[in-house]
Amino acid sequence: MAHEKYGHDERYPVENNWQPLVDELIDFVKQQLDVHQQKQVINVGHSFGGVISFIAACQQPELFSGLIMLDPPVITGSTAFMMKFLKKHDS
Repeated sequence: MAHEKYGHDERYPVENNWQPLVDELIDFVKQQLDVHQQKQVINVGHSFGGVISFIAACQQPELFSGLIMLDPPVITGSTAFMMKFLKKHDS
């Protein structure tokens, strides 16, 4: 089962740190585990879905038996520093 889309549910607003979208994924996984009477899932996420899947798995590892990240947009090094700087100084 797959979550159809993120950022469209008022209970999980889009914010700078993506935590509400991570919460949305965690809640979806918990619901699916209950419906299918399972203990864990292998999560597959593409691009942004891979990033929020990784964060969700770090926060609630007991829900995941595996994680497959396809083409995650990971920003590191000086580019990450510049992004943080720009976010803090956005007017």
